[in-house]
Amino acid sequence: MPEHAPTYLHLNENPRPPSKDVVNAVLGVLSGLNRYPKVPNRLHGRLAEYLGQGLAVENISVGHGGVDVLHQLAVAFLHPGDEAIVPRPNFPVYVNNVANRGATLVQVELNDYRLDMQALLDAVTPATRMMYLTSPHNPCGSLTTQDELDWLMDHLPDHVLLVFDEVYWHFASDPAQARVWKHVHADRNVVVLHSFSKAFGMAGLRLGYAVSSPRIKQKFSPPVSEFRVNLMTEAAGLAALEDTEGVRESIRLMQEGCTVLYNALSGMDGVIRVLPSQASFVAFRPDCSGKWLESQLAERNILVRELSGFQMPGWVRISVGNPGETEQCLSEVADILSNRP
Repeated sequence: MPEHAPTYLHLNENPRPPSKDVVNAVLGVLSGLNRYPKVPNRLHGRLAEYLGQGLAVENISVGHGGVDVLHQLAVAFLHPGDEAIVPRPNFPVYVNNVANRGATLVQVELNDYRLDMQALLDAVTPATRMMYLTSPHNPCGSLTTQDELDWLMDHLPDHVLLVFDEVYWHFASDPAQARVWKHVHADRNVVVLHSFSKAFGMAGLRLGYAVSSPRIKQKFSPPVSEFRVNLMTEAAGLAALEDTEGVRESIRLMQEGCTVLYNALSGMDGVIRVLPSQASFVAFRPDCSGKWLESQLAERNILVRELSGFQMPGWVRISVGNPGETEQCLSEVADILSNRP
C-alpha cells in the first residue's frame, strides 16, 4: 500500500474545503462554548432567507446532518405495524430507519434506474405512513422532474408523508428539476431534506435541515430539538451561506467532474453501462466483479464504493474529486480493467 493519504472518492464528499470565513467563524465562537445555543438559533431565519420562496423560521428544522433529520422523522412518524415505501436501489439509511422503528419495509424497483411514480403509488396501502424519494437519486444520479413530483403529490393519500431527499440539489443542471415549495405552502404531507455536507463542503461538522409546513414541523421537531446544532456548527452554517462564490465553484467542479467521469467511463473497455448523473458522482457497471474492482483500486490507495450496500450489486460509484484525483482514478480504472486476469 502506498504511504501517501488515500484518495477519497467513496463518500460523495466535496473535495473543496470550507472557506477561510467559515473556519474563522468557528474559531470565533470557541471562547463562548460555556453558553447554550439560542433557540431558535439564527440559522433558521437565515436559511429561510437563503431559500426564499416565501419560507419562514416556522418552516425550518435543523439537525446533526441529514441523517439526523431522517432519524427524527422516523421516530415521529413510524411505529410497529406501519409501512414505509423505499425505492430500490436506495440510500441505506432509509432501510435502517424503517427497521429500527419496527415498521414494515416495502420496496419498489426503479424503472431503468429512475423513480417509477406509478409503481410507488401502487405500493401504497392503508398502513403506509412514509415514502422516501431522493432527487438527484443516490446512487443512480437520476432526477425527478416537476411534472412527476406534482403528479405524485396529486395522487398521494393524506395518510402518507413524503420525505423528499434533495441533498444533491445544488448540482442538478436540468431545469425540469422538481421542487416542493408549492406543496409545502399548501400544507401537504411533505418534508424536503437538505444538507451542508455537499455543496458547502461541511460534512465533518454535520449540519442538515428540513423544510416543511409548520404543522408537520411541530410533529417531529419540538423546540428542545434545536439544541441539536451546537454553536460551532451554527457559526459555520451562517458563514457558509454567505460564501456564494465558493458554492458556485463547488457546483462547477461537480458538474464538470461528472461530465469527465461519464464520458471517460462510457468509452472505456470493460465497462458495460454508465448512468448519467445530476449529482456529484457517477455509477457504472464493469464487466467484472464490482467488489474486486473496488479492492484493486483500494490497493492503489483510491477509495470508491461498490454498491451492494445500496442494493445495486456489481455496480461501482465514483465520487467527483478535484480534477487531478478524478483523472488519476480514471487512469487506474482503465489500467485495472485492461490488465485483469
